[in-house]
Amino acid sequence: MDFFLILLLSAAFYVYWKFVRPSDAARNDKRPSAPPRNSRQHANIIRDNFDTLEEVQTALRRAGLESSNLIIGVDYTKSNTWNGEKTFGGKSLHHIDPHGRVLNPYQRVIKVIGKTLQPFDDDGLIPCFGFGDDGSRDRDAFTFSQNPCVGVDEVLRMYNSITPSMALSGPTNFAPVIYRSLDIIRASWGVSSPVNTQCLHACSCLVNMRSTTSLSLLLTGK
Repeated sequence: MDFFLILLLSAAFYVYWKFVRPSDAARNDKRPSAPPRNSRQHANIIRDNFDTLEEVQTALRRAGLESSNLIIGVDYTKSNTWNGEKTFGGKSLHHIDPHGRVLNPYQRVIKVIGKTLQPFDDDGLIPCFGFGDDGSRDRDAFTFSQNPCVGVDEVLRMYNSITPSMALSGPTNFAPVIYRSLDIIRASWGVSSPVNTQCLHACSCLVNMRSTTSLSLLLTGK
């Protein structure tokens, strides 16, 4: 069975990373301790003590990851503007440096996580969606290009090309990206059944798809 991972990039999670999470020093002093041997394990813990992407990739392989198809969803809601004013030098979190010297939070996440997971993607194709803009709002998601991007570098090129002309809106709703991702999964399996139309929000959508698809979500803003 193919494994799919949606990388959802949202301003809300950037604010959490910037101000709510423990500092790097605190995290280094408080490494997660090993769970008791008799405790039930639901997932392998990968400690945050890596210096290179190669070390992270090795840890992922040891944790059991063999193959993963990455799907990216980018938040284009207005929250990127006021959150950026507080956390990104007064600029929108989507601000693109014309000289390319300073990456915004979205560019950094796409680059780092994309490069980390790229070796696990057999075909190198990355479907990319945007949501929360004035055209999509909370009802739909748009594609970065007609065909999936080929590799992380093309994802970044498309993001840099699309973003300056985007009209930010909202509200934030992840469901359209999840629906689009389910369509991709069903197509890869040769299944034509439609998504349950009673799933109106992301949470209910996840509940309904949980037992029938190999889909995981990675929520981040940094």
